[in-house]
Amino acid sequence: MKQRARCPGAHELGSHCRVTRALLFLVSVLSVAVFVSACSGDPTPTPTDTADRPEDRPFPTGDACEGMEILRVAPWVGGGLQLTVAFDTPPADAEAIALSGLPNRTPALALAPPASTVGYTGVLLVPSADPSEHAARIAAAVEVVRDAPDGDRVIAWSATEPPALVADTTRDRAHVIARLEASPSGPATYDDAVRTSVLETLDRLGGPWGALPRDLYVIGAEGDRVVDRESLRTIGACGPFPEGVDLTLTAGDAHCAFTSPAPNEDLRDAACEPGDAAADDWPFPDTVGLRFESAGARARFDALDADGSEDEFDVQITLGRARSVDARAHFRGQSSLGCDRKNLAVNLSGAWPRRLFPGAADDELLLISMCLDDGYVNQAVANRLMRKLELLPIGDRFVDLYIDGEPRGVYLILQKPVDTLRRDLARLAGVIRRRFDPEDKPEDIDFPDDEAGRAWAIERYREIVARIDATPPEGLLEALSADLDFDSYLRWLALASYLQNGDFVDEVLFYVSDEAAGPWFRVHGWDSDDLFSACHHSGKFAFDDPHGLTYCIEGDLDRALLVSEDVYDRYVDILEELITETLPPAAVEEVVDWVHHMLWTRLESDPLCRAMTEVGPADCEELREVVSDRTRFLMTAVNARAEELLEGIAVYRGQR
Repeated sequence: MKQRARCPGAHELGSHCRVTRALLFLVSVLSVAVFVSACSGDPTPTPTDTADRPEDRPFPTGDACEGMEILRVAPWVGGGLQLTVAFDTPPADAEAIALSGLPNRTPALALAPPASTVGYTGVLLVPSADPSEHAARIAAAVEVVRDAPDGDRVIAWSATEPPALVADTTRDRAHVIARLEASPSGPATYDDAVRTSVLETLDRLGGPWGALPRDLYVIGAEGDRVVDRESLRTIGACGPFPEGVDLTLTAGDAHCAFTSPAPNEDLRDAACEPGDAAADDWPFPDTVGLRFESAGARARFDALDADGSEDEFDVQITLGRARSVDARAHFRGQSSLGCDRKNLAVNLSGAWPRRLFPGAADDELLLISMCLDDGYVNQAVANRLMRKLELLPIGDRFVDLYIDGEPRGVYLILQKPVDTLRRDLARLAGVIRRRFDPEDKPEDIDFPDDEAGRAWAIERYREIVARIDATPPEGLLEALSADLDFDSYLRWLALASYLQNGDFVDEVLFYVSDEAAGPWFRVHGWDSDDLFSACHHSGKFAFDDPHGLTYCIEGDLDRALLVSEDVYDRYVDILEELITETLPPAAVEEVVDWVHHMLWTRLESDPLCRAMTEVGPADCEELREVVSDRTRFLMTAVNARAEELLEGIAVYRGQR
C-alpha cells in the first residue's frame, strides 16, 4: 500500500520523514520492555462494549494481491457486487479492468471514484521511557491528528497490552491532542498482537457499510497502514454472484483474488446496474410497509394502538423495494402515544443490518409520526442543524408509511442512538437520558444493561453536575470541561435559545467513552420539535437570566451559567459564533429550504396526505400550504431572533 506523502512530526524533529520514523523505531527497539501504562488499567467497574455482533464485522476483503488492494467486497442489489479498491496505478476506465471466476459468464463492470473518501485516522502511540524521545513522539502524533483529512473521525491508542484507548472516535481534534499530550512516558509493549487488536477495532467502527479509508499511524515503531485516498476506486459488478465463489480482479499486471460474500437476499429481485454500484446509488427506502400475517395479528396491533400500549407485536416490514422481513415492533414516545399516528420502534430479523442512510445500516429503526410537530418540519430542521454542530450522530429521512397497504402519512425514519453509538465508538461505557430535573426525576440509563455498569455511568454523570455547588465560580468552567465536552453542551443550549425551543430539558442524552485517562462525556441532542414555542409549564421552572440570552433553561447543569461569570462569558462567545459564523440565518434558511423540498416531494398522493389527520382531512395542496406556512414562519422567526440576540450580546459586552 502506498504511503501518503506526509511526514508526521518532521518539522518538529528537523529531519526527513523516513529518517525520522527510522530513528523513532530504533529508539523504541532499545527501550522496549514489558510495560503496563498507568492509563491502561480498566477503571472498575467501568463497562466496555466488546460484543462481537454480526453487524460489527466488516465485509470480506481481497488477498494474494499485486498492484492493488481490495478494501471491501459488499453485496449489491440483484446479486451484484460492489468492490472498493486501492490501486497502485488507478485504471482509466472500466475497459481496463476484468473480473474472472464465474463459469461461462463475463460480468458487466463499471468504475468510479468512491462516493466519499472521508474515513478514520487512527494513531497508535508507542511510549518511550526517555522523556525527550517521548515528547518527540507525542509531537509526531499530534501532527498526524492536526493533519487528518477534513471530516475524518480520529481515534488514538497507547501501545500497551491490551492497548489503552487514549481518545475515542471523534472529530474534536482538540480533545484527542489534549489526551495525547497527557499520555505518560515509560517503556512500551508493542508487537503484532497489539497492532492487530487496534486494527480490528478500527475496522469495526461504523459497521460494515461505514467509511472506507481507515488509516493507522504507529508513532515510534513500524506498522503504519495508510490508504492513498486518491487511488481509491469503486467497482460495480453484475453477475449474479453466488456466495463463496473464488474470483480474481485484474487491471493490467495488477491482480487480487477474493471470495464473493453472501448475496443481499432482501433486494435480490431488484435490477442490478453496475453504474449504480460504482456510484453507490443504493435504493434507500422512500416507503415503509407494515403487514400482518393474520387477522389476529392485526387485531392485536389495533388494540395496542387504541390503548396507547408499548407492548411488542409481530409484523412484516418492507423497506422500499426490498422483500418483506419479519420484525418485532412497539409504539413509543410518551407524548405521541395519544396521537392517531403513533411513533414506532422496529427491530428487524436477520444477522445483517439494512442500509437506511449513506454510510450506515441498522437492524433497528424508529418511525416518527411528527404528529406533534407544527407543519411537520421542526424536528427535521433541528436534526440537520444539530448534525452540523456535531450534536446528533444519527441519520434520518422522510418516508411514506403504509399499514396493510393503507397510507398512514409521512414519517421520519430515524436511527436508534444507542445502537449507532455502540457501532461508532470503540469503548462506549454509558448512555444517559436526562429527565425533568426541576422535579428531580431520575435519569434514564439507556446503556449498559448490567447493574454495575449502569451505576458507574450515572455516578460519573452526577459527579459532574455536583461540581456546580462544590467548585468556586472562577474554577467552574475548567472543572466542568475536565471530563465533559462542555463547549458542546453550551452549543446545544445556544441552539435552543437561537430557535427558542420551549421544551428541551429532557431532550438530551449524555454518552460516555471509557478512555484511559478517565471518562469522557459528550452530548447527543434529541427530539427538538418545539421550535419557537413558549416555555412549557408556562415557564414556571425556567431560570431567571438577567441578560436574556438563554431560553427556558431549567436543567441542573444549566445553573452553571448563573453562578459563574466565566461560564456565562463562554456561553456568550459560543452563542455569538453560532449566529454569526456557524449557523447564520442564511445557513439556517438553506436547511429549512431543503427540508421543505424533501417533504413536498412526499406530499403527492391525496390518500397519503389525508392520513395526516393532525391538520384535518386535508388534500396534498392544502397540506403543502401548511408546510410552506410553517417554513416561512421559521425563517421570519430565525432572522428576528438572530437580530434580538446579537443586540443583547452587544449590551452584555458593553456592561462587562
